[in-house]
Amino acid sequence: MSKKLTVSIIFLILFGMFITGCGLIGGVKDYKTYSDAFKKTFGVDSMELNTSVKASFDGESEISSTGTFKFKGMKSTPQFINTMIIGGSTVTQFCDGETVYTDDGTPNGKNKTPLGGGGTPENKQPQEQQQKQESAFSYDSYLSEFSSLIDAGKIKEMGSLEPVGEEFVVSIETKDVSGGKQFDVVLLPSIVSKLKSKFLNDNGSSNANSPTVVVDDNIIYSVIIKDGYVTQITFNFKLSVTAPGSDEAKKATVDLTLTPVNPGQAVSFDLPSTEGF
Repeated sequence: MSKKLTVSIIFLILFGMFITGCGLIGGVKDYKTYSDAFKKTFGVDSMELNTSVKASFDGESEISSTGTFKFKGMKSTPQFINTMIIGGSTVTQFCDGETVYTDDGTPNGKNKTPLGGGGTPENKQPQEQQQKQESAFSYDSYLSEFSSLIDAGKIKEMGSLEPVGEEFVVSIETKDVSGGKQFDVVLLPSIVSKLKSKFLNDNGSSNANSPTVVVDDNIIYSVIIKDGYVTQITFNFKLSVTAPGSDEAKKATVDLTLTPVNPGQAVSFDLPSTEGF
């Protein structure tokens, strides 16, 4: 799994899983506050989010990815532009409603993929992809690659911008934070399993040279609400990665944070040129 391929398919998250429902035992008032805040914050046709991923293996190596994601056309033709800084390198990704364009800043680093498509980008040679799959596995390179999971696609596919259906919520615990309230949401195992598959970013391209990745069931999902708006969404989880041909699994801790910018307010932007893709 190459970094370029990972980044090019991340957009799938924008168009995936929408969870709805009702049935929480206890905490009904807290659930309504949580749900209403999501509808108020993300029930708009355009938005801007700051994104952050921090990951570390066994406390030894650590890498982070930050980004700014702007989206419009939630109720019509989707367009977005997403700029990520991954391990010191800038990756730009944007969509015109039909095609997702990705530029990782390297020579021949521009590629495009039909919206909703997956696999090898149309202008990437299969033999080049095969060479990358056969390259030696590195935990550090995998960690760098994993930090690129926050893109336009992943944000949406995980249902991050939708309230989890009430029947899938076991409990909600709240506590006061500066200027607002934090909601720590405990989810049913069935939803945790779906989240785990999204975190893995599995596009069906696993092969003998791919690492084995297992996400821990204990996913911590927290939301901060201020003045009726969602101001931060956080996922914290642990995973283990076993290199191909190895019996030793390395543990990693990952923090994924989404921060709405001026929540509830519309944003406008122009897409970059598609020349050279």
